[in-house]
Amino acid sequence: MKKKAFVILALVLMLSVGLIGAAAATELAEAAADGASLALFTTYDVGNGPFIIQAGSGDYRLTGSYTGTGVGNIITVASGYTGTVILDNADIRTEDDAAPFILAYGGADNGDPATKVELVLVGENSLYSGTALGRWDQLGYAALDVTAGTQVTISGSGTLNAITHMGVISSSSYSDYGYSGAAGIGAGYNGGPNPRSTEQFGGNVIIKSGIINAQGGDHGAGIGGGWSANSTNVIILGGTVKAVGGIHAAGIGKGCGPATGSLLILPPANIVDSSGGFFGAVGEMQEVFYWGDPALPAIDLTTSDLLVDANIYADFGNYPVIAELLQLAGVDPGKYLLGKTDGDGVFSTTTVSVSPIVFFTDAVNSSGQTYFPFVVEKINAPESFVLQVDPDSGTGSSSSETSSEAESSEDTSSADSSSEDDASSEDNSSLEETSDAPPESSEDTSGQGSSSSEDGASSEDNSSSEETSDAPPESSEDTSGGGHYEGDVYIPGGFEYVEGSLNNGLVIQDETGNQFVWIPVTEQDIVSLIKEDVKVIESDSKLTNLVTAGSGADTPEGFLRELKAERDELVASLKKYGGFYIGRYETGDLNKAVPVVKKDNNYISLVSWYASYNKSHAIYAQNPFVGSGLLWASQWDAMVNWLESTIPENANYGTVGVGRGNFQSEAFEYIKNGVTQVKKAGGVAKIPTGSYDSAVLNNIYDISGNVWEWTMEARGANFRINRGGGYNTNALNIAAGSKSAFVADNSQPDNIGFRIQIYIKDGIVVG
Repeated sequence: MKKKAFVILALVLMLSVGLIGAAAATELAEAAADGASLALFTTYDVGNGPFIIQAGSGDYRLTGSYTGTGVGNIITVASGYTGTVILDNADIRTEDDAAPFILAYGGADNGDPATKVELVLVGENSLYSGTALGRWDQLGYAALDVTAGTQVTISGSGTLNAITHMGVISSSSYSDYGYSGAAGIGAGYNGGPNPRSTEQFGGNVIIKSGIINAQGGDHGAGIGGGWSANSTNVIILGGTVKAVGGIHAAGIGKGCGPATGSLLILPPANIVDSSGGFFGAVGEMQEVFYWGDPALPAIDLTTSDLLVDANIYADFGNYPVIAELLQLAGVDPGKYLLGKTDGDGVFSTTTVSVSPIVFFTDAVNSSGQTYFPFVVEKINAPESFVLQVDPDSGTGSSSSETSSEAESSEDTSSADSSSEDDASSEDNSSLEETSDAPPESSEDTSGQGSSSSEDGASSEDNSSSEETSDAPPESSEDTSGGGHYEGDVYIPGGFEYVEGSLNNGLVIQDETGNQFVWIPVTEQDIVSLIKEDVKVIESDSKLTNLVTAGSGADTPEGFLRELKAERDELVASLKKYGGFYIGRYETGDLNKAVPVVKKDNNYISLVSWYASYNKSHAIYAQNPFVGSGLLWASQWDAMVNWLESTIPENANYGTVGVGRGNFQSEAFEYIKNGVTQVKKAGGVAKIPTGSYDSAVLNNIYDISGNVWEWTMEARGANFRINRGGGYNTNALNIAAGSKSAFVADNSQPDNIGFRIQIYIKDGIVVG
């Protein structure tokens, strides 16, 4: 197939699964016509028989049909693989003791699975395991077999039929279930007279969208555990789900075995049918939280002036099990989107049996005031709660229309991670004219779903214009603003000098311990920033994610003006002070509303671009001396060029990653919780900030590897660029200057975080 035709086919596929919008597809198609390389899925026809998806091998599209016997498992995902697999009208049927699709044993730790598959559904897909003539103690594999230490996240708009038998035994009372000991989706068989190995214990099953029809065998759940193999965690946050378990199993949850996994079902999941044998429709797990259970009490949540289409959230941060499961699914437990108010401004739901629950909305009333969250201590149906704003003081409150025990609380909401669908629109043009030359590109092996990648390190010398000593600079007061000078570097108000100098990384610290390093710039850096593209989101609906961070924009054009104003302020600051500061460490505490820039922090990913934009501004939102945000492309390039120019042995730092960071291919020691840990080559491990001493240059940690970092650079209206590589990429292919494009809205990958930049506002004049 010719390259251009292959590119067009790939773009059509991406559109069909909602991975890119129409505007982004147009831009990528134009880039392809100009010769730019795009990261495409590898297509495999399952009719060709058994196939192993190896760790680090990229993303795949599976299509075609297979029916056979005696050949073993058909699609095997090797341990350590992280990436996206698209099922595109695939039909796989095994007629013996074999799995149509199996995630190979990844280890015993489901809390930190070694293997992660984003399974995207396109069209009608079927996985059938077993045979109508089989026995429960002979058939050991689930139709979608998710073993211990692995995780599958199912999404897309297609259908998946996951059935553990091939036909119906008309003479058997168990004809609806078959004789298999495995689940439809989840754990296989590990009991009876011929137990299998520990790999048959289940991993994590996460469903976010799609139409799912799962049917377990005689001893297997529809979704969950198998015969004596029940370690599966089941997390259902969306989609339309039908799950039927066997006579000795639940529809969703426990199989015929120990109840060792946890179950979480939250809106907008639609459980249309869940039935089983002894253990009922849902349950018998170690922990069960089923929000949509019709037996639970119903409540109405209403905004005080009846705003329609307002987001309604719940804060599960105080519930360790729920929070842990949501974090596994890449969702912020502090701000879980339950749904939206209807045309009457009312949101109706049922509640889980936990108390208290914090409900809130990021909507604003007719006076522009933000609603206040409230805590429900006890709920009795029917109840109705109104989120109100005090028109005099602006202080939020809550009230109950019945006799419930409700009280107001402090706002515990965090940055937005809502799950609104992408809506295509016309591509917004940039503010400045830029070059039409396509960027240089290289393959991205990070396994980040729908992503295009390129190496983008600039080769220009970005050294500062004046030689300075490596000795600590002398301090002098500056009465024109809130700060002072340390040599040639300005320390903004509220910060203090920590260590280093202009040429080896001058470090400052704010009053709470957040640390930043000075990056000097050249005139060319400033020119590059002035010319840098400003792209905006493609739909008004996405702007709710930005308004919550203090953005005044309520239209794409408004947000465009805001970005330009922010860039103009940054340019003025660079011209006056000759540089900017970046986070010494990757940004931490991303599970909270206000992040930190400190050493030894583990919460450095699972955040969308929109949430990153919000949090990067929130850290100094009220500070009169500095502004903050994500790094612009020219700032990232200026940093890399400066690192190369100040350290002769690192002249190729932007293009060579070997030995310079936490990559999958690297082996090194690091410190976690005060204990030395060994990371082996080929293994994947996200490490705490600043824990790997060889990954520091000029006092800046982890520019290469650990987690990719969101930036302000855009690819079309729907993609944002992240830089530097991640823990599951190869240092031979990825380095500090590398780029990868990822969907901005709704995506919270485990291998993407961000780094904060701050610029000085003291005395600058814009325009």
